[in-house]
Amino acid sequence: KLDSNFNKLLLNFLDILEANNEWEKENIEKEIKLFISNNKLSFPLFGKPLRLTLINSENGPSISDIFYILDKKNSVQRIKNYITEI
Repeated sequence: KLDSNFNKLLLNFLDILEANNEWEKENIEKEIKLFISNNKLSFPLFGKPLRLTLINSENGPSISDIFYILDKKNSVQRIKNYITEI
């Protein structure tokens, strides 16, 4: 389980993902960068636990690649599954 700060961020990020109607890698990447910037985070602080949530590993392909490959429905579902387990 990840810390409560990450969990709050993840809930906010989930809202952004669900509102995203352009599920293209470049668009997803922009959303991630904007979210990190708006929340004054370092990428590893948000990216590593997010990747862990999606593929059960802190290391692997870029997060935008993972989101794109999983597609929107599966990406959102994996995050919701994680949130339900908290």
